[in-house]
Amino acid sequence: MTGGLTAERIAEIARYCRVEPDDAELPALALAATGTLLAAGITEPEAETPRAAQYWLCVKYMVLDSYDRRDAAAEGSLTANPAFRGLINQLKATAGAACRGAPPPRETRRSIEMHIDAGRLRCCITFQRFDGACDAYGAPLLADDAHWPDYASAWAAVDPLSGREFFAAAQSQSEVTHRVLLRYMAGIETEMRIRYGKRILEIVSVRDVNERHEYLQLLCRELVR
Repeated sequence: MTGGLTAERIAEIARYCRVEPDDAELPALALAATGTLLAAGITEPEAETPRAAQYWLCVKYMVLDSYDRRDAAAEGSLTANPAFRGLINQLKATAGAACRGAPPPRETRRSIEMHIDAGRLRCCITFQRFDGACDAYGAPLLADDAHWPDYASAWAAVDPLSGREFFAAAQSQSEVTHRVLLRYMAGIETEMRIRYGKRILEIVSVRDVNERHEYLQLLCRELVR
């Protein structure tokens, strides 16, 4: 293994991609990613620098994209991601400056923050769908957990809304308390709910981020029991 692709680095990339570190495909994909950057004129920066963080984030982007496309079934293109393009352009534009020790532009940080970091998807959630059961009077038994069978599980980022976000969401959505981000899954609807540990989140809205079938953002309301 050459350059900075140590066992520790491969394990870090594996955590980002949410795969096992001993996956036989990872070293080759990581080596291909660093080779692609080198061909574009981007060399591995000095360790423990802001530029190194940008460089390895690009490598993680590329490995995750290649891993998802290994069956040729993934849609879209990594180069269509504006955050990735911005990060690559910043690395190219600052190549000379980096050699002279100059700090990267502020815009690089903004580009990183715009990207949806797959490493954040570390909460296991389960979608549940109501089975339509009703009592003797025809009222749906929505409060009975036994009638909410599991539909699918996924890794996600579950974040409570900040005070400002909560106020803004309340203007259009009633009592939204959480934002849930996950990789795109077909069939997710507002009629479902999410089980997150012992907590239950009702789905208020479902948004296909950038309409690329890559990620879903759900606005949810926590049920208080």
